[in-house]
Amino acid sequence: MAKYITAPFGVKTNSDRANPDKTQQCLTYDILSEGEIEGLENDLASVFVNDVPVIDKIAVELVKSRTTTADTTSGSATITSAQFGTIAGLKSNNLTGLNIGKRHVVVEKAGAKGTGIASATAGTNLVTTSSSFFTTALLRSIRAQKVKGFVRVTGAGPNGTDLVTGASRLSATQIQTDSPVATTVSNADIFIDLVTEISSISGNVATLAAAPQVTLTGTNVTISAPDHSDTKISNLYNIENFKFGLNRGHLLQPPLVLDTSFGQSSTITSPNIELEQNDLRANVGTSGNLGVNYNATELDEPSQNEGTASDTLLTAAFLEVSNPSEIDEVHLTFQLPACHALKSSSGKKGASFVELQIFFEYSVDGGSSFTSELAFGPSNSSIQTRSDKVNFFVDGSIFGKGVNNGYIKPGEAQYTPFIEQFVINTEQFQPYDDWRIRIRRINDLNFKDGSFQHTNPCTLQTVESISKDKLIYPHTAYAALGFNAKDFDGKLPSRAYTLKGLKVQVPTNYRTRDETGGAAAYTRNITSGATESSYQNWDGNFRGDKTTFNASSPNHKKVYTDNPAWIFYDLVTNERYGLGQFVDKSQIDIYELFRIAKFCDEEIPDGDGGVEPRFTANIYLSKGGEATKVLKQFASIFRGMALWNEGQLTFAVDRPQQPVYSFSKANVIGGEFTYEGTGDRVRTNQIKVTWNDPDDSFRQTTEYVEDYQSIAETGRIVREEQLAFGCTSRGQAHRLGKWKLLSEQNEKETVSFSTGLNAIGLKPGDIINVQDSDRDRSSYSGRVSNTGTRSTTVIPLDRSISLPAYSSDFKHQLFLIYPKGGAYLQEDSAVIGGTTFFRGDLLTSITSTTAAANAKDDSNNAIDVVWSENVRVEKQEVTTSSGTVNSLTVGSAFSAAPDAEVMWALKLFNTEGKELTGTTKEYKIVSISEKDKHQFDIVAGIYFRGKFSEIERGFSLEPRPTDTGPNFDDVVPAPTNLVANVRPIDTTSDAGEEGTASGHEVVITWDFPVDSDGARYRFASGFKLEHDFEGVKKTVNLGTNDQSFSTQILSAGEYSVTIRTISNVGTVSQPISRNFTISSGELLPPLQSRFESLARGGNVDQTFTINSSSGLLSIGNSTYTLISPTAEIFTNTSSAAVTFSQSFAGMGANAEAFMVFDQSDSSDRFKAVQAVTNSTATVPITYLKEVGASNEGLAAISGTVQVDQFSNQVNGTGTSFGTDFSGGDLIQITNGSTTTGATSGATSDSTTVTLTGANSNIKVGMAVTGTGVGLITVDSESSSTGKPIVTNVDGATITFSNKQSIADGTTLTFTPVTYFGKVRHIETDTLLFLDEIVQKPYSGASVNKQSFVPDVARDFILAKVATDGSTNYSISEQYVATTGVQGPAGSDGLKQVQGYLYYEKTSNTGVAPSAPGTTTYTFSTGDINGGSGATEVLGLSDTSATDKWTNEPRTQDVGSTSSFWTVRYSGGQSLASDATCTVTYSAIVKQTAFTGVVTFSGGTFSEDGSSITTIDGANISTGTIAANRLKLSGSGALTIGSLTNDSNFITSAGAPVQSVNGSTGAVSITAAGLNITSSNVSGLGDAATSSIASIRSGTTADDVGLGNVSNLTTAQVIQTLFTASTSVTAGRIKLTSGTTQFLSNNTTAIASSSIDIQSNASDGGPRIVIADSS
Repeated sequence: MAKYITAPFGVKTNSDRANPDKTQQCLTYDILSEGEIEGLENDLASVFVNDVPVIDKIAVELVKSRTTTADTTSGSATITSAQFGTIAGLKSNNLTGLNIGKRHVVVEKAGAKGTGIASATAGTNLVTTSSSFFTTALLRSIRAQKVKGFVRVTGAGPNGTDLVTGASRLSATQIQTDSPVATTVSNADIFIDLVTEISSISGNVATLAAAPQVTLTGTNVTISAPDHSDTKISNLYNIENFKFGLNRGHLLQPPLVLDTSFGQSSTITSPNIELEQNDLRANVGTSGNLGVNYNATELDEPSQNEGTASDTLLTAAFLEVSNPSEIDEVHLTFQLPACHALKSSSGKKGASFVELQIFFEYSVDGGSSFTSELAFGPSNSSIQTRSDKVNFFVDGSIFGKGVNNGYIKPGEAQYTPFIEQFVINTEQFQPYDDWRIRIRRINDLNFKDGSFQHTNPCTLQTVESISKDKLIYPHTAYAALGFNAKDFDGKLPSRAYTLKGLKVQVPTNYRTRDETGGAAAYTRNITSGATESSYQNWDGNFRGDKTTFNASSPNHKKVYTDNPAWIFYDLVTNERYGLGQFVDKSQIDIYELFRIAKFCDEEIPDGDGGVEPRFTANIYLSKGGEATKVLKQFASIFRGMALWNEGQLTFAVDRPQQPVYSFSKANVIGGEFTYEGTGDRVRTNQIKVTWNDPDDSFRQTTEYVEDYQSIAETGRIVREEQLAFGCTSRGQAHRLGKWKLLSEQNEKETVSFSTGLNAIGLKPGDIINVQDSDRDRSSYSGRVSNTGTRSTTVIPLDRSISLPAYSSDFKHQLFLIYPKGGAYLQEDSAVIGGTTFFRGDLLTSITSTTAAANAKDDSNNAIDVVWSENVRVEKQEVTTSSGTVNSLTVGSAFSAAPDAEVMWALKLFNTEGKELTGTTKEYKIVSISEKDKHQFDIVAGIYFRGKFSEIERGFSLEPRPTDTGPNFDDVVPAPTNLVANVRPIDTTSDAGEEGTASGHEVVITWDFPVDSDGARYRFASGFKLEHDFEGVKKTVNLGTNDQSFSTQILSAGEYSVTIRTISNVGTVSQPISRNFTISSGELLPPLQSRFESLARGGNVDQTFTINSSSGLLSIGNSTYTLISPTAEIFTNTSSAAVTFSQSFAGMGANAEAFMVFDQSDSSDRFKAVQAVTNSTATVPITYLKEVGASNEGLAAISGTVQVDQFSNQVNGTGTSFGTDFSGGDLIQITNGSTTTGATSGATSDSTTVTLTGANSNIKVGMAVTGTGVGLITVDSESSSTGKPIVTNVDGATITFSNKQSIADGTTLTFTPVTYFGKVRHIETDTLLFLDEIVQKPYSGASVNKQSFVPDVARDFILAKVATDGSTNYSISEQYVATTGVQGPAGSDGLKQVQGYLYYEKTSNTGVAPSAPGTTTYTFSTGDINGGSGATEVLGLSDTSATDKWTNEPRTQDVGSTSSFWTVRYSGGQSLASDATCTVTYSAIVKQTAFTGVVTFSGGTFSEDGSSITTIDGANISTGTIAANRLKLSGSGALTIGSLTNDSNFITSAGAPVQSVNGSTGAVSITAAGLNITSSNVSGLGDAATSSIASIRSGTTADDVGLGNVSNLTTAQVIQTLFTASTSVTAGRIKLTSGTTQFLSNNTTAIASSSIDIQSNASDGGPRIVIADSS
């Protein structure tokens, strides 16, 4: 069977395995919009569940996917893009780049290419190639990853675009596509995307795990989000256990399928099969661990037999699946009634486990054969080769790293039922026509390992076969969200999404704000799509217009924009949801819309200190509406309206513009104007604007704009409500309110009149001049006379007028109508063709609407103009003098001499610039209607030009009321400075009674989160803390009053802590995670004797001596055994001096040092150390250094470090922290040496000073002193600011930590501040964390480490060495006990030898052989060897010859006629160095075999005077028997009484005089003297006191066994107890004391210097008491 997967393809994380499944999953689908949309505004930060974002705006940058383009080279695994550099620069909890989480890429078309080999027929789902192209591995690669790739067939998609589809392999030349073929193609190119992992990133260059196989230029690359299964990533989310997917609404989008595994249909069966241990030898193999009884280990009971169960085989038919080929997922649910292990001896409890193998097997030949793929569990080979047996505890190397995903092992013991689900994704193996599931239980059921009894039953409860929803929902953007029901109390949470909506058509020269990341730009090359440096003329075409641009064009795709003009255009032209079926795009005035779009994009003040586009549109149309109403609402966004004018849809916008026509009595029917207006009391003075606030989840809110003066004057509020349609900007809403209010207050009059053909070409929104001579009683308008001189500068009038006086600064203006289009400048000024134009000026160089749309200044910058299509009004300043005139002269020429009868009008100003009564007024046309043929009624409103500057300039938004909670998408600040330290558990009672430390606890502390301005975060409601100090991951919720947490810690190791801030609306901060290394030295049990954490004491079997002159401390012998205070045994046999001695030379006079045993250094066991206290540190610290060590026992490490103030994070540059330090080590950070610098110029109340020159020795963190330093002047008084430190150095400019006032020329002293602390955890070679917060900043600082770092857990102190003033050394205190001391080795002694030589003589046997022929004994061989002939001595062990001397006897043959002889030799060395010695021989003695009575005589024993011994059977007659002990035993054994009195052995009375253990009966000792030589006189306890006749004269205390009497002190008593009746006969007993008394039995008092002989049993007698005091 083929195996395409080398590792289990199923996914099951460590967290999933450790947490039993006791909850249900839920999946929701939300239809978001018509498609295609751009997508989420900010990835998952734009998905809200119960108003809480899934992730915050900062963290989303770490986890979101990215798109880019890149070039590829076939066979090269590297591709380049700035996006890779961005990913490499990402940081989270001190992790960077790919260390945050692994990522995959999809490189379009880079996996494989087939040139001209593909054919497909429209309407089918088959693509065929003319040669082998499709491989299983390649097609599986685009389906099996977190990101999906596609097959791309050129021209086979809709309208000849590329077909982009997923596919399943049918053969090497044919695939089945997920999407149908839209266009028939043959001999087409075919591509497969490359889907692979990013191996590494360097700069902007990514190295891929698999190299592209196609060379491409600018191909699209999708970079996936980092792997969410990684804990480092999952901790970043606000919502746990969620899944999310989004389809943007493409026509041929793939089905949206989540890992939540919900489907369109499913078949559920309940096998309820209890799993027992599999017959592994039968089903897995018989080698390795399975070659023997795999359950017979030291962990198993002998009665536990190996497994016998067969594989559990679940066929599709058994599972009642009628359509196996359509199944996409199989869910296996296992129930465990309990899962725990109990140690009966101690009651200790823990979790048990179940290990499974699960295979998915599929068939492509109708079930004739199956391909087996391992989905979960260990491979067969790993079972047979793993180091432990089958039932061993879960192998940490497997389970801990997640390689074996077949374990069910809860994090804690489970005593109630739970389920565990395994999901098999089968899509990657499709197509198939049948499948089955194979399950094996690997470990035993309810087994026993050692003293732990496991309970681990497991039942296959249900199997669900799922066919997933494969509907693509074309043109529909929708989201799928899966979550755990328990996280929302079983209720369906609300969901909200912030989207970048529909992609629409935009001009080809347009780059949207979304594309630029800032202001919109009109700098896009209309052909290539490249961004140019200057404005690009628009050609009238649109990006995304597929009727104009094919798929290969840069202009083919639509884009997202929030410009309301182009959204309006999309609504009008879209055939699916707009008016595209009724309005052709040629019927739209696109150039007017283009000018409006530019007006919308112009950036203006937002009222909050920034800028923003004038108008944006953010609208969600949830239902269809009447077209005219919807379009009117959209047009209202840009203060406009849509008009059908002259066969075109055009637009009118209320914006600054110039008059395009003039009306007076001369061109108005009947010469009549009708006016209407409103009174002040009913005029609006407050506008209530309703808009959608993104800071409040886009809920509707209100913005009030008021005329405070009107409200105060009228005493009433006249409110009008205004809907800001599609508005999500407070600034835009406020501007709308101001526009409405200013319009209401200033545009309070309308004029109505009728006119003839003059109205042709006018439209609503146009500005007109009206001069009504009847109303103002003055006439300053009329027609150009047809007589007189008409030129561009001289205009004849139809009558004489009285021209008022004016000033040169405020000249009258003459307006003339020209029957042609014109463009007016709408900017303050612009230089065009070398001429400077001002706002409102006619730009005569622009003669068409196209040219107006692309108007540019001389710097090639776009300029804002208004175009009037059919008619225009030109304006020039009048230079004619005041008085009665009939013609007017202008200072600048009109564009042409006016025609006769053309309307003229004057705008008049007084000398102060105010308009005069009767001057022309501007009105904006509201409506035009044709009443009769060639007669038009016009209604126009007064036009207040000044409102526009008031709307957009000089306003600021009022501060919002103080919030009671944060916005839901605000970033919640995280706690800082997370620190963990160990301390003994304090058992002091509440009453203050001191307890005994009973273990250790770890104390976790953190700093309260702060806002960006440094203020305490006021919306915090608590903290969520996770830690694993208790062996399992635990979560603790804490309040805001808590900034510390403590928990017991049992063992040393590396632990992790994560903390997050929880806001009062439920949002959370990014997690702050830290690893902490707890060393064993921090968990030592309390000892009474310690110094600088090192234990004092131990035992050694040698003495200590020190040379008082040299300071060499030595152990008495190089061979010794040393036992540490913690009972660790060290033995030394090395003769190297460093292993048993240590020099203390160099410790100085009147000093102390310590002898330390260094367990880690076997070549140099002992160290002479001294305690050093460094007072230059922030807090003085004491540590140990070796005697004579340089730099106070500190050694510099490579590189420099930077530490922020009030932080415990140390960032290194060029450092090797992992090599130089371990957790718990001492670290010194120092910032240089003392230096000085003089100020250049005085400093007053400033944090910066300037020195006369740069000084490279000044470092960040140095303390500063000098005249005036630490003082500032407040109210003419000096005020202390405290001692400053250097916070920044920039050449000669120094920044201090607080303000200073320092005079010019002041010499400042910069002193380094040394930090000493302990390393808590080493993250990398360039990052470590301290166990406390550093109070001063450091930058470019040096770092020192201890030269000698003691291991406080195992090293210990043996002795203290002291010197006097003359440097004489002595051991002042010895802490190690010297028990069982061996004396020093003596000099070598002289060796002595003695032994025997043997001889077998075969002839003349009665005569002794001659003496041996050599007298030399060799010590190395241990024998005598030499001589020749019959006197030769054979070497040791050589007994081969007779008639020669041998060192060992030959074997005697009983029947031999030979005689046997022996001779004794003895001798010794003259010198200890002698290798040989000369021996002497005694008499040669015959060896005789004997029977019967044998008498031994003549032997060498007689040489010492011994008598002859006779042995006759059991009777031995001999002299003295020398023996340590004679044992008399057995029946009839000798008794003491049966011993005869030879040589006065017994007394005349027959009592033996002997020390006999165990004797019974009366023992009488009769002797001239009683000599007790043993120091143990207790043997006299059985002696009777009946008769001690005398102790002879001269007998000493030693003679009677009382040798220690003279050592007795006052009141000490020597007692000798006697039992039974004993008669003591002695020559005499002499009592020398003059006060000797013999007291009776009843006398209790004992006089001084007396002997008391008592026999009273009640007093413990009989006894003799000898005392020297009463």
